[in-house]
Amino acid sequence: MDRSSQLRQRLRDKINQKKLENTKLSKKEIRRVHNIVDNDKKLINNDSRITSFMKSNYLNAMASSQNLEVANPVNILDNLEEHKRLYYLFLVKFMKEVSLDVNLWKKDMMNKLDRIESKSEKDEYLRSLETEAKNKYKTYFSTPYIEYMGLMTGINILNDL
Repeated sequence: MDRSSQLRQRLRDKINQKKLENTKLSKKEIRRVHNIVDNDKKLINNDSRITSFMKSNYLNAMASSQNLEVANPVNILDNLEEHKRLYYLFLVKFMKEVSLDVNLWKKDMMNKLDRIESKSEKDEYLRSLETEAKNKYKTYFSTPYIEYMGLMTGINILNDL
């Protein structure tokens, strides 16, 4: 990892730390969130369409995606087409960000290609670079939120990567 990548990563870490520090809730906001959670629990428990697998994925998505609004399974099943549209929009925006990050990484890695002398080693390096880039994409797209929304909407982005 070169110096600019390290500095970029440090900056991202500092930004994330500041975001976490600024997310303290007031008592009123905490009560409001508890009421929403209680209502969601009642809806989910009373709906026979919701499986325990859906519930666990929903909870994982909620816990890991605090900056995203995660729709409950009942709401998604009731408004499936709208949630599919919203999920597609999220994926398009997320893909742009991921592509920028992976392309920067690839660009840094391509600089090392000039140091390789033989054609067969260059070809092998390019193949391994492409494989590693695909793995990076899969890593970005294997978050609990994406898995949950893929399950609920039937849009499995990992199959297309």
